[in-house]
Amino acid sequence: MSPALVLSIVTAIFCGSLFHVVAGRRIWQWPLFVVTSLVGFFCGFLAGVTWGLEWLRVGDVPLLISVSGALAATGLAWFFSAPRAASQASGTN
Repeated sequence: MSPALVLSIVTAIFCGSLFHVVAGRRIWQWPLFVVTSLVGFFCGFLAGVTWGLEWLRVGDVPLLISVSGALAATGLAWFFSAPRAASQASGTN
């Protein structure tokens, strides 16, 4: 396995796990955050390489745009998976 791939996978898993520590409420959200972080990281990687946004490059990995993609994807996963607060009690106005 290439070092760039190992760095990418480890960084994406770290981003997803850290997001779960900060914003996760249920244990089932952790694998969801890790998977979406991996997908977002590699989408950010492809976007960075395609558009030439290779800021904070570490080896072959444009780290800043890749981490931004991971956090954006994980944020979307959190938005759609977070339990809704019961702002209105059942049967009351």
